[in-house]
Amino acid sequence: VPNKYRILLEENIGRTSTALNQIELDLLRTLPNNFHYHNPDDKGIVMLRRVLVAFSWYKPDVGYCQGLNRLAAIALLFLDEEMSFWYLVTVVQCFMPDGYYGNQLIASQADQRVLKDLMAEKLPKLTSFFEYYKVDYSPVTFNWFLTVYVDTVPTEVRLLYIPTSMNQSCADHRQCYRSGIHSCTKAVRCCSDMLLHCLNPMRNNCSNSTILQPSLVKSAGWEN
Repeated sequence: VPNKYRILLEENIGRTSTALNQIELDLLRTLPNNFHYHNPDDKGIVMLRRVLVAFSWYKPDVGYCQGLNRLAAIALLFLDEEMSFWYLVTVVQCFMPDGYYGNQLIASQADQRVLKDLMAEKLPKLTSFFEYYKVDYSPVTFNWFLTVYVDTVPTEVRLLYIPTSMNQSCADHRQCYRSGIHSCTKAVRCCSDMLLHCLNPMRNNCSNSTILQPSLVKSAGWEN
């Protein structure tokens, strides 16, 4: 529909909703380290508000939920305001499975289960290590999936991906999505030694600690 974005904003001036209240709460904490989004009157904040508000009226079954603000804010760094709105629509309607951004985030939570199963299959030693020390990595990976990795990959990748994604078919998007899940496990595999190191950054200062002692690492299945 021509001018759909403008019409959505104009037709809903003065209306209120729970989604709009949550949007206002999240605006300044979306990209706090980016100078476009520092202050309430910054141009980035004004545009972000309009994009998210228009989307909430366009997709009332979704409204607004976690992750949409970061998707829109990052898109606004590379696209104009209206294109950022349609990028958000494309991600929700075409890229991700139905219900991914619903109130309960059921589909996105299911993805975490899929990722854990893949980790257990592809990285059994690392999985055993995480389980042994009760490390829950889902708060990190959950955000990766909600934002379709756009706030995780380098800026150079965003420059290529975000504009071209507007011209991709749904099948292409879903293939990228599936590849992304497998890429998560591949990335963790490549960085497994670094992860092991980072899990106990103070180990050299805790000589009496049993964390990461060789015998326990071996019992967790880390060593061959």
